[in-house]
Amino acid sequence: MRSLLLLAAILLTPIARAQKESPTAPLPGQHPLLTLTAKGMQIYTCKQVDETPRWVFQAPEATLYDEKEAKVGTHTAGPLWKYKDGSTVKAEAIATNPAPVPESIPWLLLKAVVAQGSGLMSRVDSIRRTGTHGGLAPTDGCDAQHLNTIARIPYTAIYTFYSLHP
Repeated sequence: MRSLLLLAAILLTPIARAQKESPTAPLPGQHPLLTLTAKGMQIYTCKQVDETPRWVFQAPEATLYDEKEAKVGTHTAGPLWKYKDGSTVKAEAIATNPAPVPESIPWLLLKAVVAQGSGLMSRVDSIRRTGTHGGLAPTDGCDAQHLNTIARIPYTAIYTFYSLHP
């Protein structure tokens, strides 16, 4: 049992440190409104970039789950988050931090730029992506013979939605 606790502490220390020291930490004065887990795909297309074939990010495609694992929304291109009450928020990245888990997409801090509807997402000022697992572009398979090939890479992440008004 002691060795299990020690192993857990060793494995979780980098994540706790990254959360504390991250440039993607919530902005001062903002309060969490909602935390959801995303499970889905990061979609990439093999494109010619500066005369070299490369995987280029296209969009996320994920389902959002609450703490009871009930489906409550979606996360799609934009990036856009849609909640079960019909409200949506579109955001843009303002800070990034490498994920502490190898081979995972980075953590992000995003600023809300457009909200629609009168539900929960209309109150969002910023969004934080943490706890990422997977989702990185493939490291091979993109060459001149495979241009326009699509790769769908599984990922999970935690999205916390913040507001200046609790």
